[in-house]
Amino acid sequence: MKKKPSTEKESLSELEKAENSEVDNSGSSINTSSENTPFSSKLYRVLSVQPQQGPHQSLFPAILEHLPECHIDRVYSVKEVMDYIKVFVPDCLIIDCTLGDESCLTLCRYWKTSLNTSKIPILLIVNYDISTSRRWELMAAGIDDFLMYPCDITELITRIRILLRMKQAEVGLWETNRRLMELAEERSRALFVYDSLNRFLLDNCSNPVLIFELNDNIRESRFLDANNFVFRMTGFTREEFLQLRLRDIIPKNRIDGIQGRIETILQHQQVSFETVILAKDGRQIPIEVQAQSFNTDNQPCIIAIGQPLEDTQSITSERVSESISRYRILAAQTGMMIYDCNLHSGKVKWGGAVTQVTGYLLRELDTINLQRWMDHIHIEDLPRVKAHIEVAKQEIGKFRVEYRLRHKSGDYRYVEDQGVVLPDATGEAYRILGSIKDITIQKQEEEERRRAEQQVQHSQRLESLGVLAGGIAHDFNNLLAVIIGLTDMAINEVPKKTPLHEDLKEVLQAAHRAKDLVKQILTFSRQTGEESSPLYLHVIAREALKLLRATTSPTIDIIDNVDVHSGAIMGNPSQIHQVVMNYCTNAIQAMPKGGKLEVEVRDVTLDSDASQIHPKLKPGAYVKLTVRDNGHGMEPPILERIFDPFFTTKKPGEGTGMGLAVVHGIVTAHGGTIIVESKPGMGSTFYTYFPRIDNPIVLEKKQDEEPLEGQERILFVDDEESVCKLGKRVLTQWGYNVEVCQNALAALAVFTQNPDRFDLVVTDQAMPKMSGEVLARWVKELRPDIPVILFTGFSGEFSPEELSRLGIDEIVMKPIVARDLARRIRKVLDQQKKTF
Repeated sequence: MKKKPSTEKESLSELEKAENSEVDNSGSSINTSSENTPFSSKLYRVLSVQPQQGPHQSLFPAILEHLPECHIDRVYSVKEVMDYIKVFVPDCLIIDCTLGDESCLTLCRYWKTSLNTSKIPILLIVNYDISTSRRWELMAAGIDDFLMYPCDITELITRIRILLRMKQAEVGLWETNRRLMELAEERSRALFVYDSLNRFLLDNCSNPVLIFELNDNIRESRFLDANNFVFRMTGFTREEFLQLRLRDIIPKNRIDGIQGRIETILQHQQVSFETVILAKDGRQIPIEVQAQSFNTDNQPCIIAIGQPLEDTQSITSERVSESISRYRILAAQTGMMIYDCNLHSGKVKWGGAVTQVTGYLLRELDTINLQRWMDHIHIEDLPRVKAHIEVAKQEIGKFRVEYRLRHKSGDYRYVEDQGVVLPDATGEAYRILGSIKDITIQKQEEEERRRAEQQVQHSQRLESLGVLAGGIAHDFNNLLAVIIGLTDMAINEVPKKTPLHEDLKEVLQAAHRAKDLVKQILTFSRQTGEESSPLYLHVIAREALKLLRATTSPTIDIIDNVDVHSGAIMGNPSQIHQVVMNYCTNAIQAMPKGGKLEVEVRDVTLDSDASQIHPKLKPGAYVKLTVRDNGHGMEPPILERIFDPFFTTKKPGEGTGMGLAVVHGIVTAHGGTIIVESKPGMGSTFYTYFPRIDNPIVLEKKQDEEPLEGQERILFVDDEESVCKLGKRVLTQWGYNVEVCQNALAALAVFTQNPDRFDLVVTDQAMPKMSGEVLARWVKELRPDIPVILFTGFSGEFSPEELSRLGIDEIVMKPIVARDLARRIRKVLDQQKKTF
């Protein structure tokens, strides 16, 4: 990029002035596409900034034409950008490098540090001569993507759409993350409430409660917690008490008595005994204790609930009732349903947020015992729930399990069930205390996040697959050029109506089909388009069946019910052939031990009841393709997903999951509709309806009778040795004097020595070190009148205007067909003679 005299400080000053100025709508030069299409129908807003008289003016109309889903605005200066973002916030910014180095840098840095625009992607259109250091500098300033000019419009549109999709996905993930953060905060608050509840219940217990961690030397056992009753009774503060050991509050002679009961306590039995606790002032407090053990991180602990012997009166039933009511109220406030289950009788006492979790009133649950509660658990989750409870019963421990619970409304809700199993005097499990909380919203949030992540990953896989497809197409074209060229020459040298001649015709037909498949690969990678024309579906179906009979096992009985008098459709022959072959291939794979494959093509006319067959079908004339097999069929869950990209029931390496997804895309693009019927063990049937056209004019290929010979001198350039050999052999056969070069630099050196030596230059576009486009430009500089033919695998790579500007007289699509190449050469040379 050429630098303009303005400095970065001056550009920053311009930004600050523009930001503080008022927007003058009457004098603004913002160019908006809203004059043609209402913004309400647009999905995105794209802002383009470029000099008013810059060299890249042709890009803006192309963007308008190829991005109908976007609202496109254009401004011509940095100040106008600042005016614009006071009114609108675009989804993507496109910057033309001819705006100036410092202006680009300053605008990018400001854009990425501004709160409103920091997450909006930037695409920079740059010239080919930009240096690597300058690229790194622009990347550091916030550029998200580059595009070299001159550029392919298709690539420009694809880059913009990728940036828009990335921004949309980023916004979606950010929103999901925000919701998850809110959920995490909510759960943290709930956990805090739960801990506070436990602390409240402990501190408000009317008995002293002590919890200590058991040490090998019981005298050194450390206290983990205690309640306020203990602190009031002993005179220690909480901080002081938690620093004590058992030896500090229980006399040595009493500790020896406790030591003898530890073994019984560790067997999860509840043990009662009397002991003495030492107060802070030295008083000895007689106390009756009930002790029981539990484990925390595999560390045995003991909880002891005491009753001072000077106050041995039992707690009144009124106080018990008050304590239980208080706990139930607190549980309900935290959204938890609590229960107390007697494992011997199966009876359950319920409390807390019963209605919130189950939909039932508390009195409606009085008759629901443990067995009836299990009946409300989803049948798929029930074995897992029983297993968790059984393990807890065996270990006399805790359990935590999530499952689906049938609500009173009939819907299933996700719940989290946490409980602890308590033993009886013999050590056997007899009671479960637990809580249940509705976690449906949390599960929905997790599922939404998972789907968003899968969507982004799926989009990235498709994008990567498209890039890979476009990259390998060039190599495929070179291989096919050799196969087609040599086979075409061999056919002309073999007598007609001989087996070898027929075999070569089949090879040539298959190679041309492969050529069409490469075009479809390029279509998938968004580098070329597909043309439609009137065609007869029955002709393509017969051609596919002929190929299948030659390659399919004799155990498959192929039934041809094709009506040769059926009508025509508008479509692409290669794509329709691919549809038929995919259907048949899947059917054959569904019958590994043999079976029947039936293919039917016939005309149908649907009346006003067409929508009963399929919602998308409308009354009218159709050509119906039916492919039926008697294979293993499909289960309903598989049937629902057969058209999903990458979904496959085959083993790894046996299928990609893209076959039927591509079929669905092709049929939809042709205005067709697919209906699938399948049952396990009864086979599958695919019905495909294509709109029928009236009075078609189906063109058949005719042998070209134009003269192909010549004596001119041709410079043939391609980086593939096999293509060079083929080109020289074919053109020499037609009388031309051919010199070949395997790279553009060598060709340029040969041409420079004597530009008048050649009558025509034929060159490949995609070559290392120097492309065919650049070679053509140098050749035209040395000799403006010489014609140039360019090979390319991408039909949309150059517009007619670009071809004229570059001085390219003809484009030949790869793979090269010898007769077509000779015809194009003869056409260009004859036109040259007429011009001069």
